[in-house]
Amino acid sequence: MITYLCPVCCETSSSPVHCKNTSCTQHSSFTQSPFHYLRLPILPQLREILYHTYPINIDQQQIPSSNIDVMNDIYDGKAYQNIIKKQQGNEFLTFLMNADGIQVSNNSTTSLWIFTLAINEIKRTERFKLKNIIVGGIVSATSKPTRAQMQSLLSPMVDELLVLEQGTSFEMKSLNYSISKYLKCFLIASCCDKPAQSLVQGISEATGAYGCGGCEIKGIVI
Repeated sequence: MITYLCPVCCETSSSPVHCKNTSCTQHSSFTQSPFHYLRLPILPQLREILYHTYPINIDQQQIPSSNIDVMNDIYDGKAYQNIIKKQQGNEFLTFLMNADGIQVSNNSTTSLWIFTLAINEIKRTERFKLKNIIVGGIVSATSKPTRAQMQSLLSPMVDELLVLEQGTSFEMKSLNYSISKYLKCFLIASCCDKPAQSLVQGISEATGAYGCGGCEIKGIVI
């Protein structure tokens, strides 16, 4: 289902003609082009992938990494190891998110922004193949989203991810049969270029003061 994001107040609406917010200047009619947002639920896509993909690497969750200086995969990272400790033997899934925008053509001002999730427990040779990628949403816009607009676009995905953190049952492929597993799902990292990172994290541009996503150093101009 396509919804429309008001470029002024960042409220979503089912109408392409006007904003539903009665206090917004765009309530009577859009004088600025709204964002067209195709939201795709995560859970049905996740169920489909898990049902047809084998194997899912969850055995490593039973053996915490002993060498923090060596990283062979995301499983050896601090965030993943912290979840292993907190789950205390319970199996889980993790996601890597990507958000990026692309201009439709050189002669067009329209751009597409796509939000995707990769399942880290799928082996690396298969993990990033299109058939195993979850598409959380696709946005068509005539301008680059602001930080406030990006937060409104990500909000439905955040709400669904919070529900998935509580856990749900999945039918998973196992050799010649399927098994049912109850799994919690966690988003543990995001891979974005610098412009997209500043929008997703709500920080300044990489070339601006405090533009680093990993520290709080102001930085200097050279």
